[in-house]
Amino acid sequence: MKLLLDTCALLWTMADASRLSDTARMAIEDIDNEVMISMVSLQEIAIKSALGKLSMSGIAIADIPVKCKRRGISMLDLSATDCERYVSLPVLENHRDPFDRFLVCQALTRDLTLVSADSKMSGYRKDGLSVLW
Repeated sequence: MKLLLDTCALLWTMADASRLSDTARMAIEDIDNEVMISMVSLQEIAIKSALGKLSMSGIAIADIPVKCKRRGISMLDLSATDCERYVSLPVLENHRDPFDRFLVCQALTRDLTLVSADSKMSGYRKDGLSVLW
């Protein structure tokens, strides 16, 4: 299975794996699965940290790629195809977060399963999104 961690799943994987569901934790730790994070998540972390909306609890943003590499987690860049998909992705009334919407687009364009505790993500299942939690 190819997994894309949303920003919360990424942070919990790095700092507090007990916050992950058992299903998510086992999938992330399964060596047969390919686990990825998006540069979109790093942008979200940087912006929310700078605005004081996110405490990093001792993790420096620059350390995240290094820690991910050590764990075999790869990084995804945002592509023009992801951006094109963003434009056509329906805007859900209860879910307008641009960072999450880009993660959804990356998962859809690359046929990835999104690892997310956010119940609002299920609204994109009708668009083909596979969510694991």
